[in-house]
Amino acid sequence: MYCWYIKMIIGTGIGTSYQKLPKRERSVYDSFNRVNSLSIGMTDSGHEWQQISGGWGITDNQCYISTPLVSNVDRLILDSKLNDCEVSVQLNSFGENPSRLIFRYLDTYNEFFVLARPDQYIIQRRREGTLTTLGASQTIPVAGDTVKVRLKGANITFYVNDIQKIQISDSFNQLATKHGLCSINTTRCRFDNFKIEEIL
Repeated sequence: MYCWYIKMIIGTGIGTSYQKLPKRERSVYDSFNRVNSLSIGMTDSGHEWQQISGGWGITDNQCYISTPLVSNVDRLILDSKLNDCEVSVQLNSFGENPSRLIFRYLDTYNEFFVLARPDQYIIQRRREGTLTTLGASQTIPVAGDTVKVRLKGANITFYVNDIQKIQISDSFNQLATKHGLCSINTTRCRFDNFKIEEIL
């Protein structure tokens, strides 16, 4: 985050004053390195998580679902104010239901996500409640993988440990600035080092 100043001439130029402009976000990040808690708290960058569903907390310096919804999707979202950006997270442990990295989230009926299945990573889009698989990689998810999506206009590129795996184009929700984490009815998933960085 940064801020800058504009120099303003007063009257005939005898004096000057400085006006502070609003900060512009370049990145949003959370290491989850804080005390164990049944609540998620604030990000390292000072942003507030939105618990859309389920209860999220901290355990062993990682994010997890502390109070899962029964037979329903648990979502944790951040409004980064960034649409062209890279969104990444480290997946340290998988539950009985797949871990997901959400991006371009509008509401529970309109979103994208990367889903870590036992045998592959896939990208899915939920549009007006209808799920569509947009791409798949036969890369087998491994605990400790860092997954990342690069969002630039309609282009969506997916990486595992900085190696490109999927490239698609989809203009749906491309101005959405909310991104986050998700799973279904499990306390076993562990997420770490979540980050959203602006693409300049």
